[in-house]
Amino acid sequence: YFDVAGKKPSFNFTANIDKFNLASAGLFTKGELSDLSGYIDGNLHLSGTMDNPEITGKLHFKESGFTLDYLNTQYKIHDENIVFNTKNIAFDNFTISDSANNKAIVNGYIYTGYFSKYTFDLKVKTDHFLALNSLETKNALYYGKLLVTSQTNIRGDISAPIVEANAHLEKGTFMTVILPRDEPSIEARKGVVFFKDINRPPEKIMFKRKRTDTIVENGFKGMELTSNIEVDKDARLKIIIDPDAGDYLDVKGSGTLSMGMKTDGTITLTGRYEILEGSYQLTFYDFVKRRFTIQQGGSITWLGSPTNAELDLSAMYETRAAPLPILEQEVNTTNQNLYRQQLRFQVLLKMTGSLLKPAINMDITLNDLDKGAFNGAVIERLTEMEQDKSEMNKQVFALLVLNQLIDENPFANQGSIASDIAFSSVSELVDQQLNALSSKFLKKGQLNFDVRSYDDYSSGTAIRATDFKATLQEQFLDERLNVNLGSEINVDGTDNIHPQASTAQALSDISIEYLITKDGRYRVLVFRDNTYDGFIEGQLVETGAG
Repeated sequence: YFDVAGKKPSFNFTANIDKFNLASAGLFTKGELSDLSGYIDGNLHLSGTMDNPEITGKLHFKESGFTLDYLNTQYKIHDENIVFNTKNIAFDNFTISDSANNKAIVNGYIYTGYFSKYTFDLKVKTDHFLALNSLETKNALYYGKLLVTSQTNIRGDISAPIVEANAHLEKGTFMTVILPRDEPSIEARKGVVFFKDINRPPEKIMFKRKRTDTIVENGFKGMELTSNIEVDKDARLKIIIDPDAGDYLDVKGSGTLSMGMKTDGTITLTGRYEILEGSYQLTFYDFVKRRFTIQQGGSITWLGSPTNAELDLSAMYETRAAPLPILEQEVNTTNQNLYRQQLRFQVLLKMTGSLLKPAINMDITLNDLDKGAFNGAVIERLTEMEQDKSEMNKQVFALLVLNQLIDENPFANQGSIASDIAFSSVSELVDQQLNALSSKFLKKGQLNFDVRSYDDYSSGTAIRATDFKATLQEQFLDERLNVNLGSEINVDGTDNIHPQASTAQALSDISIEYLITKDGRYRVLVFRDNTYDGFIEGQLVETGAG
């Protein structure tokens, strides 16, 4: 309706929507939503003026779907309605499903004054919902898979939404966080640069438009977020401490964290994360990588920001080496070969202080099964070395880089060292290839390989030996029955591990564990372990239950 007296035009009509195809709508630009599918049905009644419109009716989503590009997550909406009233948009159990059919349910209202200003009163409930499924990209500070069970309230208006959330990160979560080298900041900017193609044909007058150098502000002031996050003990967290060298923490643990965001984009993070298991990869000179097994009981404590965290953890790297270099002064030349027999040395690492620049202290000990070797002479020498930090650090470096101890003049035996490094490098290469193949073809369970070559001096003379170890881990009965099978077989040289190796001994290590309660607090375990014990210098078979 038009008023000839100059009043504003008004309208009053009904729009009936029948199978509006989302895929061909072109509603969103690249980088927002993609893979739109499905249809919208419904009817809307529009009345009033352009300044004061009133809309009532509903939109019905049928077999709809989309991908949220920023999170790389695919979602489905099936048979859901959005209801338009005069002053609000209503959501009544509006359900969004992820690719595994887990639900996010939205209830509440978006209040609006003539569809020009919007305020929120929404509640969102999720259950094991896939909130993030992003891949590693250049300059990304985080990526991975995030499964969330949560209760979220959304208030505020469209210029400054307020989000309050209580969330639980579920099993299956595997997030990677990259610590930035420098504190991130917002770049200053002024004006807009326009580029003109002088070879482009002149625009027709009907398409001409006036260009200005002004920037239109959308009025968005920023989002305010407060959240309490509980981390499930089976959720994995990988923190890349040095992206260039490749040093990282890969841990499982539990804890409660408080994360917030201010309207200026500043993120806060406080809380304590207790480490239950995991590993720390340490890199030397960009080519030697050693993985330490983290001991239970460590923690990461955030003190205000994602990069301001305190570490307190202990880890261990175990390798086999001959004790002769540190006992050479005390051993007769006639029985030196006996001390060339390899024992299981453990490099102990203690990390404390800032996550970005931790203080690292290292020590050396023996595996419990080898502490009695040579009547305790080796462990006694290691205890003496604790008083000489220079000597201890030298041997730590040797074990980590060369996988062997060194004497006072390490270059006097450079031929032997070169040979040991070559065999060690080949063994690690075979390990990597076998484990890569197993992860590619084994869809269920976990199969790991370990190949180790060394000089065996148990007979008094050097015999090159190669041991092959394989372990298979599998879970049954909804992951409550855990079965671990392992074997270690000598394929070259003297077999100290299985002196009478046979087909019947192929599965030398077996453990079966059943979770009596679903949370794993009560469980039963039976096991059989077959190892070579340096204390008794013979085979040790342990069987038991707990």
